[in-house]
Amino acid sequence: MTAFCVATVTAALSQTYKCVDEKGVTYYGDIMPPQCATKAITEMSDQGKVKKKYEMALTTEQIKARDEEAARKKEEEKLAAEQKRKDAALLATYGSEREIDITRDRSLGQFDARVSSANQRIKEIDKRVEKLQNEMEFYKAGKSKKGPAKEPPIQLVNDLERSGHERTTLEASIKNMEGEKIKMKEKFEQDKARWKELKAGPGQLRKQ
Repeated sequence: MTAFCVATVTAALSQTYKCVDEKGVTYYGDIMPPQCATKAITEMSDQGKVKKKYEMALTTEQIKARDEEAARKKEEEKLAAEQKRKDAALLATYGSEREIDITRDRSLGQFDARVSSANQRIKEIDKRVEKLQNEMEFYKAGKSKKGPAKEPPIQLVNDLERSGHERTTLEASIKNMEGEKIKMKEKFEQDKARWKELKAGPGQLRKQ
């Protein structure tokens, strides 16, 4: 076995493994030098030609950093591909800013129509509830308002509860639609701004 030592290139021609430590000291050996355990290693032929290279063993922290960097790049590539797809769809959907405005107004108008319909239904429910409550008072006070109160029909009770539940559901629906309308309006504004950037050319595109 050849002793591990700092050697010249000439003396190393018959050696097999080679590595360099942090101080720049080169080690050779016909078996793996212990100094090379955590270093990048070069395997050479008897003629001194490189046969194979082995990367330096990574620490746990280095492995974690490498994996995180790989995951970050992969996510960036995924986002870039998704943005490219969205840009292509945007350009294919609209031929002008005017088309974007028309589509926006039509979509927002549909929300307004749904909200108006829901509000109209609430008015109808309120009228029905008022009528049901009057009937309920009729039974509570007694038909002649002098006799003992009577239990209202179960159908009357159920109708009143059902009407109240329907009104609550409609109010929640209107609130959701109003929120969706705001988001849709913002989305159209973003699409319009992006469309203008794309039409302006690569030099004017915002950074991804």
